Amino acid sequence: MGIALDDTRFPLLVARFGADWTAAEFDEYLAWHRDNLRRRQRFAIILDATRARSPNALERRKQAEALREGEPLLRQYCAGAAFVIPSSVVRGTLTAILWLQPPAYESVVVPTFGEADAWVKQRLPTV
Repeated sequence: MGIALDDTRFPLLVARFGADWTAAEFDEYLAWHRDNLRRRQRFAIILDATRARSPNALERRKQAEALREGEPLLRQYCAGAAFVIPSSVVRGTLTAILWLQPPAYESVVVPTFGEADAWVKQRLPTV
């Protein structure tokens, strides 16, 4: 699996990352993210990295650029982002990064999709 994008439950967005996404799929994910910001409606996102590989340097740079460019809209419209990461070591690392460089929105790093879903529903009661 590459990257599966789901906005059928908007304002809940779900991106599931597999182990073998392509550069084109990653660019599609970034475009999807920008398109959802352009809606200018409150949303929350679950980023499921249960089966994900680590992004390479180019992907990390593109992600950082997208977050930087989207920061004003993220600050205004993103109710929160829940990162699903089963590995306690990786969860701890991401939690530390988010603590040192807080995003423009609330975030949480959890081990299961169910926990992410419950957290998002607290921020978006209509989901």
